[in-house]
Amino acid sequence: MRVKILSAFLFISSFAYAGGPWIEGKGSGYFQLSYTYLKYDRLLNGWNNPVSDLKREVSDFTLQAYFEYGLTDRMQLNVVLPYKFLRTGDALLKAPDDLYPADTVAAGTLNHFSNLSAGLKYLLLDKNLKVAAKFMVAANTSEYDSLTGLRSGYDAWYFAPSFSIGRGYPRSYYFAEMGFRFKTNNYSNDLLFAGEYGYRWGLFGDAETWTIIALEAVIPSGKGGYNDDRSGHTGLYMNEEGYISPGFKLNQQLGYGLYLNLAVYGAIWADHHGAAPTYNAGLAYKF
Repeated sequence: MRVKILSAFLFISSFAYAGGPWIEGKGSGYFQLSYTYLKYDRLLNGWNNPVSDLKREVSDFTLQAYFEYGLTDRMQLNVVLPYKFLRTGDALLKAPDDLYPADTVAAGTLNHFSNLSAGLKYLLLDKNLKVAAKFMVAANTSEYDSLTGLRSGYDAWYFAPSFSIGRGYPRSYYFAEMGFRFKTNNYSNDLLFAGEYGYRWGLFGDAETWTIIALEAVIPSGKGGYNDDRSGHTGLYMNEEGYISPGFKLNQQLGYGLYLNLAVYGAIWADHHGAAPTYNAGLAYKF
């Protein structure tokens, strides 16, 4: 059982995507285009009943653009633009632990935006130890297909204030970030946490190689009354979902300002999430 939990999927949230208290600086910026791969045929559903089977395999691929830009030396604009490629498989699977034995979703696809978000980060303390505040707003730009149970994002707007604290050294850095996510449309709200420790290696001359250990958590706060309809067949963007997710990242500098970013994430606890690893790859440019 422990092996199943440790290999569980957890997708990188936009909360942690721009983690840490650092600001790009006026006129400077960072752009990344990334791709996330995920396939699963089981869901994790908490500590006591950790796995339920699905009748159809779910494919959840995400193409995401992320952008930071320094408006001043203390204020930064953040934009997250995710687009989902979702599919339920053609084959019907044996599902002895199926939670919905009397219902079966159809095979099909859904390609649509997830929740597009934007916000500001402000540097509160600029000493050796840095502290920043961030406020993100996400629009209800998602789509839902009741025939397949596929959902590309929350059927809601959400608002996420957070604070981060961190410090950088010549060859390493660390940060921790905590916040709260308020969702509309009767969804449950969430406590948010993200943390990282990174170390820089000189493996390829002057090119930077960063290895990073990460931890991310979304903990539901209270009960929501949103009707998930048939999303329980896919585990996509459900009410009262949550996770505690460790990950490993590798950021390799390819040239001046250009980076290759790779990551894999798992989970030590999850509720309403697919039980499979998620793999992430992206190209980033810092200017």
